[in-house]
This record gives sequence, C-alpha cells and structure tokens, in this order.
Amino acid sequence: MSQTEDKTLELAPNPDPDEINLLDLLLVLARNWKMIIGVPCVVAVITAILSLRMPNIYTAKTMILPGDDNGGGMMSAMMAQMGGLAALAGGGLGGGI
Repeated sequence: MSQTEDKTLELAPNPDPDEINLLDLLLVLARNWKMIIGVPCVVAVITAILSLRMPNIYTAKTMILPGDDNGGGMMSAMMAQMGGLAALAGGGLGGGI
C-alpha cells in the first residue's frame, strides 16, 4: 500500500453498529429536502383552499330571564354571592370602617 492509502485508512473511524452518525442524518435530510419542504406546503395550500371555500356560519344564543319581585332581582342575588368572595379575599363590600 502507498502512504496516502495508509493515511485514509487511519483516519477512517471504526463505527459501532449501534451508533448514529450525525453526518449520515444530515445527508438523508439533504437528499430528501424537497419532500420535507414540499409535503407541509402542499398540505397548507389544500387546507387554506378548503377553509376559504367553506361557508361562514355564525351562531349566537342568548337567554333573557324575567326579574324577581322580591327586592332587587338578579343583581342583588349576584352581589350576595360576590360578598362571600370578598370576605375570602380579606375585604368587605359593606361601607363600615
């Protein structure tokens, strides 16, 4: 063997069969870059076309409750519930000092 062949044999690593070489992974990515970029772009275009072709459907629901006749109605009931929360927070809704 010549001297140049000896150097290349010395520099070549002895890879372990269970070891993953980063260069091999990069080569696979470089070979398949068109598919890696192309498939998500095609899916994005198809999704955009389908979503723009769908009709817009807007739905809203509301419920109006009649007021109670026993002193204040719904608002006083809500404030009574909030008073308990204010007491837990360390404050009171009352006007006393």
